[in-house]
Amino acid sequence: MSPGGSGTINDTPVNSTNTTAVIIYNITPSVAGCQGVAVNYVVTVRPVPDVAASDQTICSAETTNIPITNPNGVTGTTYAWTVTSIDKVSGANFGSGNVISQQLTNTDGVVDGTVTYEIIPSAKWLPRCANHGYGHRETETGNNECGDVPRSTNLQWRVAELSYPTSTIPGTTFDWTTTLTGPIDALLSRRSDQAVSPTRL
Repeated sequence: MSPGGSGTINDTPVNSTNTTAVIIYNITPSVAGCQGVAVNYVVTVRPVPDVAASDQTICSAETTNIPITNPNGVTGTTYAWTVTSIDKVSGANFGSGNVISQQLTNTDGVVDGTVTYEIIPSAKWLPRCANHGYGHRETETGNNECGDVPRSTNLQWRVAELSYPTSTIPGTTFDWTTTLTGPIDALLSRRSDQAVSPTRL
C-alpha cells in the first residue's frame, strides 16, 4: 500500500477477503508554499464473491445436480448462470439459485454432447461487485458411458470506490498519506498512466 505521495492517487487496492475494508487518504492542498486545510477522503474496498462448482457427467435424459458454493464466504452472495456453449444437447437453460438442476437429453444418441455453463456470483451491493463468470462444463453422454472432463478457470476482479478533492486556485497541488482499516492486501499496484475518476456510492 502506498504510504503517501503527491498529485493524483493511482493506487489499486485489492481486497481478497469477505470483509469490507477502508482506506483513509489524508490530503493536504498547497500552493506557492502555503498549505490549506487537510481533509480526509475515504476509499471503501468491498469484497468480490468467488464461486466453485464441480464438473459432472450424466447420461441422456438424466437431471444434473451441480451444487454452487462461495469459498470466500461473502455474505449475501447469490448465483446466476448462462449457457455459453452447447453441442448435441437439449434442455440446457439459463437460471439462478444454489444448484443447477436441469434434465438434459443427448440429441445425437451416439456421440457425447457437452454444455458449458457460466456461473456468475453476485454480492448484495450489485452491480459494482459482481464477479466474472466461472466456466463449468457438463458432459451429456449418448451411450451410458461416463468420463471426467477438465474444469474451467475461475476468474476474479476487485473494485474500489474513490473520491478526491479539486481546487479552483490555479497551481494547487495535493499531498496525501494513507490509513488502512480492514484486510487490504499488502501487494498493491500503482498505475501512473491513468487517473482515478471521482465516484460516490
